Amino acid sequence: MEENKFRKDLFYRINVLSFKIPSLKERKDDISLLASLFLKEFSKQYEKNITAITQEALSLLINKDWTGNIRELRNTIERAVILCNDKRIKPEDLPTDIFIESSVKREFLDKKLTLEEMEKEYIKEMLQFFKNNNTKTAKALGISRKTLILKRKKFGI
Repeated sequence: MEENKFRKDLFYRINVLSFKIPSLKERKDDISLLASLFLKEFSKQYEKNITAITQEALSLLINKDWTGNIRELRNTIERAVILCNDKRIKPEDLPTDIFIESSVKREFLDKKLTLEEMEKEYIKEMLQFFKNNNTKTAKALGISRKTLILKRKKFGI
């Protein structure tokens, strides 16, 4: 309207009701419902028999700061369905950025770590999350188990 690309009189005619929809990070309770809905949709679309999301994976989804809102959650579930080789979506089926909350990202940036130092810290965080399980950690990192073992030796972790 300010740019004279939309008529003011028409705007006021159609602007009878206004809605403010809170962001997904303000509606944490909706995440599990939406994730289940998207899971059903994409399981059917990709003809996969995925029936649930593990509690561990769901916890990661609920605690994520969804800056991309519902569309980001939808894309995350679609990706997980594509990558999942089981009947349930597990943490290792989720994108790796979901493991690091924004506060941890800021901490990495504040420390001004080198790329190698950041890699070491990230691997340590992932190993801690997966209780030192090399197979699950490697899968979540998108590397082979052998590569993870070599990196652990290199970094002394």
